[in-house]
Amino acid sequence: MRGLLPEFLEANPGAQVELIISNQSIDLGKSEADGALRLGSPGQDSLYATRVASVGFGLYASKEYVRLYGLPENDADLLKHRFIGMSGKLARFEPSVWLNDFAPHECMAISSDSLGFGYLAAENGLGIALLACIVGNSSANLVRVPITTKVPVLPLWLVMHEATRKLPGVKALAQYIRTQAHHKAADFGGSH
Repeated sequence: MRGLLPEFLEANPGAQVELIISNQSIDLGKSEADGALRLGSPGQDSLYATRVASVGFGLYASKEYVRLYGLPENDADLLKHRFIGMSGKLARFEPSVWLNDFAPHECMAISSDSLGFGYLAAENGLGIALLACIVGNSSANLVRVPITTKVPVLPLWLVMHEATRKLPGVKALAQYIRTQAHHKAADFGGSH
């Protein structure tokens, strides 16, 4: 997804975008934001929601981690490795539930309630992390770990409040997000 926001700002001079990056769901009904990207469920407050992509997940480790510990040869071999888990509210997130079912608790070397931390921990060689493919594949430092077990694929929703979705700036950003998600469908799904 690198370059998306700069491209949008270049194409829309004068546009102002405020990003709220959080594991918490923003309440659009209380006008906490004009719109949101939500992974999994659009949420109960979604007055207008459009599915923009299917987000595939994969296991990723740093090149240094692979150099030191090797690339697992099969799913059983994976369980001899260290994993980076998700905790707190993220423990209920579908990919986290999948990871906890796949890898025993004793394999979890470190966990956090931040998706960003999981990415950084994997980049820094702390273990194998379950990441959205569009995130993991965009890193020159991460290697996708082969796995035969089916990993989660979640819908990505663009959610907007009915009252603000037709405002010119919101409408332009929403259209840009939909277009880019369509063009990058294979990246989101993990097939690249």
